Amino acid sequence: TYTNYATASDQGGTGYSTTNVLYVQPTNSVLLLLHFDGSLADASSYNWPPSSSGTITFSSNPAIAGQSIRFTTNSPTSVLNYTPSVTIGTSDFTFQTWVYPINYQQYLTLWDGRPTGVESGDIQILLSNGLPQLYISGTAPFITGTASVPLNQWTHIALCRQSGNATIYVNGMAAGSAAYNYNLAGNINVGNKYSVTIQTLNGYLDEYEVVKGVALYTGNFTPPAGPLSTNAYAPNVKMTAPAMAANVTNGSIIALSATATSPSAGSGLQRVDFL
Repeated sequence: TYTNYATASDQGGTGYSTTNVLYVQPTNSVLLLLHFDGSLADASSYNWPPSSSGTITFSSNPAIAGQSIRFTTNSPTSVLNYTPSVTIGTSDFTFQTWVYPINYQQYLTLWDGRPTGVESGDIQILLSNGLPQLYISGTAPFITGTASVPLNQWTHIALCRQSGNATIYVNGMAAGSAAYNYNLAGNINVGNKYSVTIQTLNGYLDEYEVVKGVALYTGNFTPPAGPLSTNAYAPNVKMTAPAMAANVTNGSIIALSATATSPSAGSGLQRVDFL
């Protein structure tokens, strides 16, 4: 007597199934997950501690799910930082968040990866007069998005790197791509540029996430409207034959089948295996 297992994998993770039992085991690494529901706590399995100063408040209106975080350029300026010891390196990754800017200046920071104020070759994702931009600090922008982020409403911003190529998405629509194969550390300044208060976001952020090891979006997609989950990206797998554990004779042949669906928008299932 034995029990059949089926697995399915996509770019977001791997789902495991036995008859009448489903296990979800993502293979990606959610490096940072911030819901901002009245707290700066990291909801990823790492639970990186925040470092913050200045004026930081939470709001249920506007918010995408629960509450959002309010950044301000008024004195004292909002500062929020996380320093994961896990680095991104040259692997695939995804950054995504919802942003609600109140006014524009030349630069509004979404993610600054510098560990110090030095232009040290780390990632920067900014809004420049409403256009999303991707930098390596100290260089000209690699990508300037073709779609503007409007004031006083929520816009979903995503950046995905796959096989050394990065794409910016605005509300799920590709807005620019470029080669981007830099070795990245794990430092994450949220909503503010390290030591430069004039580039702090004046507005709100909600559902802020960095995922190492996978480009969650490889084509246009519908932005996730609710709270993000660390288990959101593994495919769902269901055994369809045999219907239950089977008794078989050595050397005999038994038919196996399974179905699988992928919640990773734009990724698609890569394969289904039987173990």
